[in-house]
Amino acid sequence: MLYFPDGMWNSVETIEEGILINISLMSVIYASLVSSAIHHILIKKDAWSQSIVDSSGLCGPNNATETLDGLIQQLPQLI
Repeated sequence: MLYFPDGMWNSVETIEEGILINISLMSVIYASLVSSAIHHILIKKDAWSQSIVDSSGLCGPNNATETLDGLIQQLPQLI
């Protein structure tokens, strides 16, 4: 068994046939935890689940910006 700290590049080569099992142990950072929790809350809301641009491309950048501004204003009440 070998241990390589996070971020250390490595390469494995076998002399004969074998099995390699790689397990990555990574800690969770607060930003990932919070953003994931917020994502789970927002994805359940219809307004946050809409596509920014529809298949016809009719949603222009001004409309998307206005929609996003409105959603962001509602964000504190949701979280």
